[in-house]
Amino acid sequence: MAVAACILTTAMFASAFIMARFPSAVAPAVQTEVAVTNADRVLVVSPHPDDESIACSGLIQHALEAGAQVRVLWMTAGDHNIVGPPLFWRKAAVTPAQFRDIGHRRMQEAMAAANVLGLSPEDLIFLGYPDAGLSDIFMKAWTSKPYRSGLTNVTSVPYAESTVARQPQTAMNLLTDPEQVMTSFQPTTVAYPNLIDDHPDHQATGLFVTAGLADLHLSPRRLEYVLHVNGWPRPL
Repeated sequence: MAVAACILTTAMFASAFIMARFPSAVAPAVQTEVAVTNADRVLVVSPHPDDESIACSGLIQHALEAGAQVRVLWMTAGDHNIVGPPLFWRKAAVTPAQFRDIGHRRMQEAMAAANVLGLSPEDLIFLGYPDAGLSDIFMKAWTSKPYRSGLTNVTSVPYAESTVARQPQTAMNLLTDPEQVMTSFQPTTVAYPNLIDDHPDHQATGLFVTAGLADLHLSPRRLEYVLHVNGWPRPL
């Protein structure tokens, strides 16, 4: 797995260099129509609560209308949120417990949004790994020593809502947990972040999904989305 991590990391930096030098050559093609049937199983992988709605709400509704099965997998609980609490809840988060409370609230918000989109609670899978920590975990936590979040101050998943509660926050677990979901669900389509996304959590999610699909020898249709890319698509 260490070799796989080195290969993926090298690929990530090579892709970043190529995109910086030749952006027009690597800009992903925009796909505006996606055919879905009742035989499909669609897995949406979301780095944070809200990415699934911003990027894939149309895909989710289209798939459900076609009679397809849909699952949403959240990598984090979105607990790295400094602006939200004073803006919406009239208080600033300053303690680890308060940041963990943000994670609980954001998962509740994600469940409410999923209900609006037509998903049932059985379709929702939360892992609850550290928001703003996925890239560091991918780069540094392939040993047995778990990653400690600077905001929630934990080294294991702290959320009871998570399907892997109390799981140590290591790269190996962040690889095998989505793999278990994919092995069980056997998706025919997987939607996940494209590596050109500027957000480190989105880049890491793309790397973990890519590694997992290769590890499992799965070949579903891949739909890659972007949320944080300066100047793309062109025209805006």
